[in-house]
Amino acid sequence: MGEHNVGMTRRELSDLTGINVRTIEYWTKRGLLQAGLGGKHGLHRYYTVAHVERIEEIKALKDQNRTLADMVDYFDPLEDDDDE
Repeated sequence: MGEHNVGMTRRELSDLTGINVRTIEYWTKRGLLQAGLGGKHGLHRYYTVAHVERIEEIKALKDQNRTLADMVDYFDPLEDDDDE
């Protein structure tokens, strides 16, 4: 299996989740979504089922009218629990 079979591209992630690429990039910069797995020099990113699941969680929180700041607070303790 080559490096390109690691996961899906940002465009494929966008198509699968219905979230546009710019929003995925924004959520990543805000810390809501972990960056994709990097290719050489970080030029190509690949995304996994875990990214899809996180986007579905974000969409559910948006449906509850949660703000981005609320979502960052919501996910931050979850990230800390993963480290233990």
